[in-house]
Amino acid sequence: MSRFSFPATFTPDESDGRFVVTFKDLPEAITQGDSMEQALAEAADCLEEAMLGRSRYAMKRSFRAYAIAIGSISLLIPRKHFH
Repeated sequence: MSRFSFPATFTPDESDGRFVVTFKDLPEAITQGDSMEQALAEAADCLEEAMLGRSRYAMKRSFRAYAIAIGSISLLIPRKHFH
């Protein structure tokens, strides 16, 4: 099985204390959480939905599209991506 990395940036929202999560390579994937733990869980779900959305879009545009199989998603986030 192939492994792909999608760097995530966790930015604290100073107005309400939540964490906003964005993915550099997937501009449509934006989520947030009340705590870092919730933000991590939401990020995994957001990443899965973004990849599924892209695979559905590809299938509509081409007869030779490849489906993306997503089993479990792991987020490996280097410390430098935390602001």
